[in-house]
Amino acid sequence: MAVRAPTQTTGRATPGRTRPPDFFLIGVPRAATSSLYDALGRHEQIHVGSVKEACFTCPDIDPHTRHRTPTRFLNDRDEYLALFRKAADDDLIGEGCTYNIYSPAAPGLIRGLNADARLLVQLRDPVEQMYSNHGHKVLMGDLGADFGRVVDEQAAARRGRTSQPLSMADYDLRDKATVSPGLARFIADFGRKQLHVSLYDEYAADPQAVVRSILGFLGVATEDVPQPEVSVAHREARWRRLNRTMASPRLIERAKRATPAAFQPLARRVAATVFQRNRRRAVRPPMPVPVRDRLRAEFRPEVERLSELLGRDLAAIWWSRSAADEQHDQGSLGAE
Repeated sequence: MAVRAPTQTTGRATPGRTRPPDFFLIGVPRAATSSLYDALGRHEQIHVGSVKEACFTCPDIDPHTRHRTPTRFLNDRDEYLALFRKAADDDLIGEGCTYNIYSPAAPGLIRGLNADARLLVQLRDPVEQMYSNHGHKVLMGDLGADFGRVVDEQAAARRGRTSQPLSMADYDLRDKATVSPGLARFIADFGRKQLHVSLYDEYAADPQAVVRSILGFLGVATEDVPQPEVSVAHREARWRRLNRTMASPRLIERAKRATPAAFQPLARRVAATVFQRNRRRAVRPPMPVPVRDRLRAEFRPEVERLSELLGRDLAAIWWSRSAADEQHDQGSLGAE
């Protein structure tokens, strides 16, 4: 699939002109990256884009489903750079499209924007990430509520498949949890020194320590570290029928056709507000142990590959905790 190549731009631009980001939070979804992005954006020396998921550098996986998600796959360079137009000349600019980790095109396109860019990744145990992503998909009306049945059905659908789907719209839970190929691409393209990797577990335990480490990596002041709001509670729909109705692609398309173009931005804001108000916090049951153990065996090669890339034994970190700790994580730190 042919993708566009942004004009080569490195370093800081002329004062008063838009310039590309200095750092990119490239992954991983369902690992508290929204909380991390917000915390970095509150640092006095950092300016982050007005849209976190402004996916300009991964056009090869554009699902063309902008109406169902706040993620925006921007195609216009000027529109993308305009997201950072309010940055002061001496601000460090950051961007947060976590889908970059899946895109074969992303490393080269980010290098085309800024070859000196720093890259941030926050990893999560892939099995827990799958469970969290499933909870989100249930809320969105995309998947059934039985996690074990869903992963079995998706495993059957994958049989005979030899490559990753082209579009993010076709990614299943396993695709989203498999990030070692993308991490390897970025390391090969940028080198390990331009990459900072943190773990979701570390962030949940001591978010300020992780933010301080990232600020030091970015070369900005680490004295006054913003206090991150680690809001990762599991959520469910108050009224499931309303949730399913609002998430229906057919209904969304009908509403778009019936709404005059001038009123569509307002209609989207109203729909988003209703959708948000229809959510409530809930304690999710722990993942069934047989399903968890089966997925851990399946994902062991992925975790071993990540461990090799980072020089850390992630299986020991993720899979050697007590059952009580794992139940706490799934119950209170499971969805966002």
